[in-house]
Amino acid sequence: MKHTVKSFYTPEECIKIRESAKDFSKSHSIGIDGKPKVDGYRNAEIGKASPLRLPDIAKHILEFNSEHHNMILSGDLQCAVNKYGEGQYFDTHIDIIFNDSMLGQRQVRKISCAIQLSDPSDYEGGDLIVSGEKMSRGMGDLHIFHAVTPHNVNVITKGTRYSMNIFCYGDITW
Repeated sequence: MKHTVKSFYTPEECIKIRESAKDFSKSHSIGIDGKPKVDGYRNAEIGKASPLRLPDIAKHILEFNSEHHNMILSGDLQCAVNKYGEGQYFDTHIDIIFNDSMLGQRQVRKISCAIQLSDPSDYEGGDLIVSGEKMSRGMGDLHIFHAVTPHNVNVITKGTRYSMNIFCYGDITW
């Protein structure tokens, strides 16, 4: 199951988040032990930024969870901004991570969100594919899905694509 909220953020909000993002570094996948691994299935940069209108995002996450999964969520979130330039991509993966060190307690990612921060005319390629379906590319579109849902970002062939990921955590019990 997946859910999209079209134009959740305004273009101005998307630009504000992109401009506030900092500390971009080459991103690698994270192993089950929580340590980066260089394995070639992720080629992107990841930076730090805070989402705007977090209560509104939480409302959509809770509605999605209530309608489709009814999982126990802790309210702990992890956010990042992804920057994909020409030749960069993220192969098919799931977002489940079991790790004591990430939040200082034993939790797991349960719900994933991806928010498009770029105007679709700013880049070519770079489609977000969730369970085989190409998701909308509208600037500000919010996509919500279960963290075990396979998804990927196709290779960028021109320009730069920015997106924000928000991961919602909960205890390992489902």
